[in-house]
Amino acid sequence: MRLVVRSTAVALLTLVAAVLLALSTTMTSALLAANALIMGGTGHPLSVPQDTPSFITDYVNGADSNYIAPSGLCSGGSPGCTLLAV
Repeated sequence: MRLVVRSTAVALLTLVAAVLLALSTTMTSALLAANALIMGGTGHPLSVPQDTPSFITDYVNGADSNYIAPSGLCSGGSPGCTLLAV
């Protein structure tokens, strides 16, 4: 009888550990999703009426290559970083 209880406890513990491992992996990838908010300078609000779309794209890519990418915070595979002009 004692052997049956012990085997059942080990099986339940294994099942709980597998579920927790799956949840932790899912939560880690969700928490690592990031946005890089890039704000324009004085006279450049990064909005279409005042700045052209090509200027905004160049500005965002310049901010990424000069500041964000070298920091290493948004580099590497999945999920990486979403660049947003604000």
